[in-house]
Formats: sequence, structure tokens, C-alpha cells
Amino acid sequence: MALENLAIELLDKDADTQARASVDPAAIDDYAAAADSDVVLPPLVVFGPSPDGRYFIGDGWHRLEAYERIGRILVTCDVRSGTERDARIHAAQANAAHGVRRTNADKRRSVEILLDDEEWGQKSSNMIAQAARVSVDLVIRVRGERGELGDVSETKREDSLGRKQPARKRATPKPKTEPQSTSDEDEAFFKECDQIRERATEKPCKRKKTGQEVDPVRYRKAARAAFGAWVRSVDDWISKGNVSQDLAELLNHCNDEIAQHAKESWG
Repeated sequence: MALENLAIELLDKDADTQARASVDPAAIDDYAAAADSDVVLPPLVVFGPSPDGRYFIGDGWHRLEAYERIGRILVTCDVRSGTERDARIHAAQANAAHGVRRTNADKRRSVEILLDDEEWGQKSSNMIAQAARVSVDLVIRVRGERGELGDVSETKREDSLGRKQPARKRATPKPKTEPQSTSDEDEAFFKECDQIRERATEKPCKRKKTGQEVDPVRYRKAARAAFGAWVRSVDDWISKGNVSQDLAELLNHCNDEIAQHAKESWG
């Protein structure tokens, strides 16, 4: 860290290095009051000098305005070698853990700065989120609003070490299949299902041999369970594409099951 006392007039306030969406007047008042009371504030972070001897502000806009308000001429700065771009990238990554609390607009501004950069704009959303200290969801959302690819997955990507990674492949959607036409045999099966539903919901009766009344709950549960088993069997046949061919055999099996169930459960 190279600390220098620089004249405020050497700091380029017209350069596009401000990562805040707007400054906080209350924070400027607090900083001005503290500086006027000889409280030592953290140094500004600046990059430069440029060919014309100016410096670009990477961090410390609120403090700078506070110094100007109380009439300071010289300010303490952490001078780093770099250009206007370096100051802009630094600003996008600053203020997450110190200084005035960032607003949602400030966070979005940081993301936009990195996305506008030629190099950073090619990095993954996860890397940009880590650099700007924001959520990955925010980066993806901003990219979507800008009409960019969600994660640069269609072109090229870099991992956390800067190594080139192959593009992700989108899953190919499954083609939609046209519904099969209903045959006469299928209609017969659906009719059989309707009859089973009626048996599963009709009032219970007494057993013929003992005269004992069948418990309604057990009666309906048994009927419905049998019906569910038959339907699952049919679904299995449908999935194999053998419905029309083997439907007669399946219905015969179902009829046998119905008869056996009726004999055991209904007397």
C-alpha cells in the first residue's frame, strides 16, 4: 500500500468509475462531521497516474465529497498502479464488507459494470457473483434482462482458476407424441372400469352364509385396492404398446379377479 497525500483537483471525478447508483447524503454528513473533528478516515483507493497526471477513484466517493464539503485541499490516498478500467473493476468489488451499506441498486450497478467489461463479461455468472459479492440469481436476472445468455453456456466458460471450459449442452426436449385413437376393445375396457367403480362405491350387503354385515370401510378399501391393481396392470400394458393386442386376455384376467374378490368380500 502506497499512501500519498494528493490534491483533490488531481482526482478525476468525471471518469465512469462510480459503482454506486447514487450517493447517500446522510453518510456524507456523517463523514464530514467526523473529518472536521480530526477523525482519521480510511484512505481513498485511486489508480494512476494517467498520462495527464490524473488519478481514477476506485473507492471512497462519499469520503471525497465529505472532504470537499469541509474545504480540504489534500486527501490521503492508497495509490495503485492502473488505468480507469482498473479503478472501475475495483469499484464493482468494493463496499461489500465496509463503508456505506449497499442498496439493491448499488449491487445491480456493480454487476452491470462487470458485465460491460470485455473480459469479465465472458466469465460465468458464479464468478461475477463472487467478485461483486452478490447472489448468482441477481447476475442471471440482469443477464436475462439484457438479452444475454444466462451463463455464457452457449459460447465459452472459465472456471474459478481461469481455465477454459467446454460449453454446457442444453437438454434436448422430448418430442410430443400424438394420443392414440381409442379402439372398440379399449372402449370395452373403459366400460369395465366404470362397472368396477360402481361396485367399489355401492352400499355393503350381508354375507349369504353367516348373515354378518360387511364393514363398509373394509369393503370399499378392498374393492378400491383391487381396482387400483387392475388399473396399474393396464398402465403397464399401455406403456409397452400392447394394449389392443392383449386387451382381451387382460380383461379376462380382471374378470376372474373380480369374481374371486366378490366371493371373498361380498359373501
